[in-house]
Amino acid sequence: MMTSLDKMITAGLVFCSFGDIFLEFQEVNEVFFLVGLVAFLIGHIFYILAFKAEGTALPPIPLLLGFILYWVGILYVLLPSIEADLKVECI
Repeated sequence: MMTSLDKMITAGLVFCSFGDIFLEFQEVNEVFFLVGLVAFLIGHIFYILAFKAEGTALPPIPLLLGFILYWVGILYVLLPSIEADLKVECI
């Protein structure tokens, strides 16, 4: 018998699989790209709910700050070498 954790993880896997399938058809129509992204979002929401239901705690603040500092460092190193076509312009 499947537990609620098993059901939520299975639902996450199914939605993420649909996301992969829809992204394969994005050349046919741009709508498939958005539908694929929404499917991935729904799948990840199921993952979050599944593991939160298991009583997992949020990561400690020092760990989160470490990830943020790592991310900022990577951006500091990579942004100067990224071509203009790939950069997201803010205003």
